[in-house]
Amino acid sequence: MDDYLLKNKRLWGKYNAENGYHPAVYHMLDVALVAGAIFELLDSQEQELLIGPFKHSKHPLAALQFLIALHDLGKLTPGFQLKLKEWESLLSEQGFEWESVLTDENTNHGYTGYFLLTELLSQALNLRKEAALGLANAVAGHHGSFFGAI
Repeated sequence: MDDYLLKNKRLWGKYNAENGYHPAVYHMLDVALVAGAIFELLDSQEQELLIGPFKHSKHPLAALQFLIALHDLGKLTPGFQLKLKEWESLLSEQGFEWESVLTDENTNHGYTGYFLLTELLSQALNLRKEAALGLANAVAGHHGSFFGAI
């Protein structure tokens, strides 16, 4: 497990010249934790509305936060990771492999996340395709671009 975490900390999520890179998994967790803090500031009616879809979960807020954390799932793909040219050799040294067809750096990470999340939700959670599409759009469309029919 430690090797898995170490390897996946290498996948960047945010970058600027002053601070360098911030791992994607950290960014995803940051956003989920901020969402939890904001949730606590809401009144009970607003809270119920947000966790309503997860009311059958053992921990509805945690389920909501997990879904929110997946908002940048598309950043964990080669097309996004290779936007920083120096990352290609670093990732290769860490044992990452990818097919050339998946390395288009112009790929929108929101769309990639939408695609991956739709598959994950429909297969792993056995959601109807329409429900998975809508939920994936709500999560991956965080930059204002929505994909397919909602």
